[in-house]
Amino acid sequence: SKSVKLLTALARDNDTFVVTSIVERDSGRMYNTALLVGPEGLAGSYRKAHLSADDRAWASPGDGGFPVFDIPAGRVGLLVGHDAMFPEAARAFGVKGADLICVPGALKYPRVASLGPTDVPFADPVLREADDVHWHLLRSRSEENNAFVAFANRCGGDYIGRSGVFDKQGDGGLRREAVASEYRPEVVTLTVSTIQTPDVDRPTSSGRVKDMVRMRQTYWYTPIVRTLPTADGP
Repeated sequence: SKSVKLLTALARDNDTFVVTSIVERDSGRMYNTALLVGPEGLAGSYRKAHLSADDRAWASPGDGGFPVFDIPAGRVGLLVGHDAMFPEAARAFGVKGADLICVPGALKYPRVASLGPTDVPFADPVLREADDVHWHLLRSRSEENNAFVAFANRCGGDYIGRSGVFDKQGDGGLRREAVASEYRPEVVTLTVSTIQTPDVDRPTSSGRVKDMVRMRQTYWYTPIVRTLPTADGP
């Protein structure tokens, strides 16, 4: 497509990979689709599964599950905006050994909640002073899946901004991140450790051990995937 050709040229000129979202039309249906494009062309795509109210006015839910894509930097999973509200979506990537989860979005909620200063003598690395991104949805997705998360969001107006790159584990277990403004366009970067492409059958074979994934007690998770009658549950 024209979009892929333009993104491929951009990726080739900058020797990088680009993630963005487009409106995709296929067999009479439209999808909110994320693309992963590199110097050689399209490396992967994902159709948004969890549609917001605005999406439902024009888009069909994605029909391809939650695939991962191996590129030289590591194993990548793609989500789109509202998908990040659902921990199961990102967890699917954690189980598959994703090193990086990329999320282009136009989120208007939930707004980031701040942490005020405290006199409690917490030890490092617990925060002891005001922190305007104390709670951030994408920070949680990084922590839950021991994965880097790159989040690009619209800012200003009703949009919550706060684009960022999150590395919950970091060097020595310390959280590292770079977060942009809520109100104005910014570019933020974070240099992360080299990622080794994991073996397809070993979710913990990347450069980081996925402790949160390994500690799951899946035997008890049946209610998560069982459909409940409307009168008895959500």
